[in-house]
Order: sequence, then C-alpha cells, then structure tokens
Amino acid sequence: MRGLRLHLVLVVALSLVCVASVARAQTGGMAAPGLRETVLDNGLRLVVLPDGRAPIVTHMVWYQAGSADDPVGKSGLAHFLEHLMFTGTAERPKGDFVRAVNRVGGLQNAFTSFDYSVYFQQIPADALPDMMRFEADRMVHLDLTEEAVAIEHAVIKEERRVRIDNDPASRMVEEMDAALFLRHPYRNPVIGWMHEIEGLTRADAAGFYRRFYRPDNAVVIVVGDVRFDDVLAMARATYGRVPRGAQPVLRHRLREPVVDTRRTVSLSDARIRAETFRKSWVVPSVATASSGDAEALSLLAELLGGGPHGRLYQSEVLGTGRAKSVSARYDGHGLDYGYFSLYGTPLAAEDLLTLEAAFDAAIAQIAAVGVPADALAAARRRVLRAEFFANDDPMMMARQIGMVLSTGSDLDWFGTEADRLAAVTPEDIRRVAKMWLRADRAVSGYLRSAEEVGQ
Repeated sequence: MRGLRLHLVLVVALSLVCVASVARAQTGGMAAPGLRETVLDNGLRLVVLPDGRAPIVTHMVWYQAGSADDPVGKSGLAHFLEHLMFTGTAERPKGDFVRAVNRVGGLQNAFTSFDYSVYFQQIPADALPDMMRFEADRMVHLDLTEEAVAIEHAVIKEERRVRIDNDPASRMVEEMDAALFLRHPYRNPVIGWMHEIEGLTRADAAGFYRRFYRPDNAVVIVVGDVRFDDVLAMARATYGRVPRGAQPVLRHRLREPVVDTRRTVSLSDARIRAETFRKSWVVPSVATASSGDAEALSLLAELLGGGPHGRLYQSEVLGTGRAKSVSARYDGHGLDYGYFSLYGTPLAAEDLLTLEAAFDAAIAQIAAVGVPADALAAARRRVLRAEFFANDDPMMMARQIGMVLSTGSDLDWFGTEADRLAAVTPEDIRRVAKMWLRADRAVSGYLRSAEEVGQ
C-alpha cells in the first residue's frame, strides 16, 4: 500500500476489542498476557505483544505525522516522503532493504493517513534485529538525492492520475471531504491536490523529514513470536542510538467553525454503472468525544448499517427493495475529528433522492424515539463478536494498536472497551443521533451516470 490512501474501514471505527486478545479489562474481560510498553531514553515509544502461535513477527514504525501536517499549499508532502523513505541511505543504498526482506520470505510496505505515516515488515522472528537496524538507519540517514526525488515525484503524480483522477468514485470522496471540512486539513486528500504535488521539492521533503521523523515522535510496535526483554534489548541497540530531536514536535492545525448549512456534491460520469449515494457528517473522534459519545456513535452505525441486521438493510433492501446495498460507518480514530457516513446503491429504477429520504427518515425516527433495548443489545454483541475475530491476525492487531496510540488514546483504552460499550443506553443512541446527525450539518453526495445529465 505504498502511496495508497489508507482507510482502515471497519463497520465501526472504534476498532478492536482487545478484551478478547490484548488486555484485561479492569472490571472483567478476557486477557492476552504480555502486552507491554516502555519509552527509550531518546523518547521512542516501544510496544510489544508476544504471540507465539507462529514463528513470525510484525514490526511497525508509526511516525506521528500525516497529511494533515502538510504545510499549507504543500498537500501530498507526507505521502511524498513515504515514497522517498525507500530510496536508501549511504550505508544501505536503495534496494538493500527490499532484498533483505525478500531473502527471508517476508513482506514490507508503508501507508500514509491523515494523522500518521507507517512502515512495516512481517518477517520470521529471527530477522527482527535486521529490520530494526534498517528502520533506525533510515530514521536519521535518509539519502534524498535529486535523482531519487525526481523519480518519486513522477511516481506520485502518476499515482494521483490513476487512483484519483481516473476514478469517479475516488474523485467523489475527495470532493465530499473538501465540502465537509471548511478549514481543517482533513479537507485535503492524503495524496495531495495535483497542482500542489507538482510544486513539491527536495527541500520540502527534507524539511518534513527533519521535523517529524525522529525517535521522540515515533511508536515502534512488535507483535509476534518474541519476548519483551529481547525486543527491548534490540530496540536499545538500534533505535536507542538515534538522537532525540532538539525541540518538541508541534503540530499546528486549523479548527473547524460551527457549521449549520447543508451541502451537496454531485458528480456525473459515463463510466458509472451503479449509481451511489453517500451522506456524511463531522462528528467527535474517540479522542475528542464526550464520555460515551464515541461508543454510542459506533453502535448507532451498527444499528443503522450493520449488514443484514441493520435497520437500513431491513427496510431498504429486504423491505421496499429500493436499494441493492446500504451501509453505515463511524470513523472515530482521528486525532481531531471523526466521520459518520451512510452509503446506498439504489436499484436501477429508483432515484438517489428517494433513497436519501429513506435514510433521513430512519435517522429522524431514532432521534425522536430511540431504539429498543433488545436491538441495542444485539448490536453490541455483533460488534464485540466481529472485533474478536478480526483481531486474530497479528498484523491487524499491530495496526489497531498503532492507530489507537497515534490518535490520542493509550493502552488502557483496549481493556475497557467492552465496559464502555455496555454502558451505552438507548437514550444515548437517541441523543447522539439528534445531536450529530442533523440534516443541516450534512454533506450529501450523488454519483450518477452521465446519461442522466440534463434530465
């Protein structure tokens, strides 16, 4: 996923319940003994979760800097640097890292999101020291030659053309985000706007690298067939030798004004065969929500669009037959804000506005009268069960840990999620629906076939 805008899309963004596989809740829950963290002398945060079911290790480096930290007018810079991190160092030239991973039969990749940039390998356990040496080396000794910068500059422009400009659905998401956020940099695409990508320079990349890529702004996560003391010794011998930054890392981001206007985005393209509708709101994230609101929003997403059990599926797919598919999603792991979105694909004979009206009616009903207690209990069980199975994968476990730690929460968050979900009441569901899913704060998006233009 190098260069790919990452959406860690779960049915709800309150990701994994590690009550099943990471930590013990203070008031009960299942345990996965061994999850530990420490901070090295240079400020690097190290998190280790032993998992001896297979002789493999997932090793991830999370830098606390993403596209929302791009300087004004330099959108796409964090993503550009992600590409440049594979250009090598004086000691380990371009290609050495890839060949080292390939020799042991491993895999490696990277991704950039709004709030973080991540580099990872999945390798045999005995290859972990080498991976740490490579990562520690490029944390401080990246060789940004003019030739390497020119090559990757051309690559990211082509990636923009292929992934965004030539994909109507991606263009639609991009335009909706720009309408949803008026001031905050979440309005800018992770990959960047093309006219700003074209102006990115070697000096821009070097400045971003010096500012953010340092041990006291990084989290290293190791999940797999390891012991904490062994990993700590490896980390001290590699990352521990990288000097701390001279000044604290400051992240300056504009805040959103109060919005009370409904906005619409419409895109028509001859390549569209299945027309779609999306409606989105800016809502609190896990890090910024009042107590219980994030959990209530996640359960509201499950109640509305949680597969065949969701209210919208029951009414619009199985009931009226107006829709081919529907879904709802709460993306709560943002450092500053979260999203709540509804999606629908109508049958060919149905109109997008009819489907939108049905969505609005479902929300209005919940905002007015709430939901039955048994429906809420069933939704809670589905969320817990889905998260239990989702986190049987060490790579997913490492990703979820990194995402939580990079967006304002700590390890205690994992062991208490079941209790927090259990505390949500039908009144909480009604309250957040009424407070946050207001029609006068939404952005509605319509992706249509070009043949309907002018009708």
